[in-house]
Amino acid sequence: MAFEFDPRRPASAEFRRVALEEVEAALAHLGKDDIHQTRRTLKQLRALLHLAKETRTLAHPARDAARLLSQTRDHAVCLATLERVSKKHDPAAQAAQKALGPVPPLPKGARAQAREMLESLRAALTAWEPEATWESAFQRLRKTYRRTRHSLEPAELGGDEEAFHELRKGFKRLWAQLRLLPSPHGKRRQAAIEACDGVADLLGDEHDYAVLQTRLAALGVEPPAGLAAQRLKTQEAALELALPFLARKPRATVAHWYGQAATR
Repeated sequence: MAFEFDPRRPASAEFRRVALEEVEAALAHLGKDDIHQTRRTLKQLRALLHLAKETRTLAHPARDAARLLSQTRDHAVCLATLERVSKKHDPAAQAAQKALGPVPPLPKGARAQAREMLESLRAALTAWEPEATWESAFQRLRKTYRRTRHSLEPAELGGDEEAFHELRKGFKRLWAQLRLLPSPHGKRRQAAIEACDGVADLLGDEHDYAVLQTRLAALGVEPPAGLAAQRLKTQEAALELALPFLARKPRATVAHWYGQAATR
């Protein structure tokens, strides 16, 4: 089913239903060795759990399982990013590629450990009795927007890798939570979803550039000539989209997306 709540049903039942669908999907992706989709699905699950104010007992295991699977993907992303920003036959890029080496396999037992964690999480979600209501869900959506808005200033004022990463996390969580909560103002909500997706994609590129720079620096290897300039250009493009999107205060913004009923 779609990653979306059915507002005709009780909120607690919908939180549990969609959460279980997501953990089942993550297990299916992991069974196919699709690490990217496994981690992507777990991010969606964590956004749902934050909307329900479940961060320790349920969201943290989902985070930890995703981290177990991150090493291989991060290395693959570094190689893909290097290829994207490098000119053909660039000696610096060739040296960087050689220093990075091929994508390593997952650490021994990581996949099995992640599966075990997700199976335990599935059992916990089956017994989960969320205290969330539709009213509290919209309150949490406003909080997500507010936190994302607060993370904009550090990034705007010459932010470092961590500042842009925090901004990206905010937009990714907003993107997922907007998709979860249907609205009578469908076009406004869809426009917000697409805007969040666009900013998050740019900030994802920025993060990839930053990870590549950091890894090459740790290896003592000179980065390709265009890497720093491309990263700066991407930061500027992301901020250009993020600033108007986050211009309004949380209550007014959520009311625009969902109507006055969402501001109680």
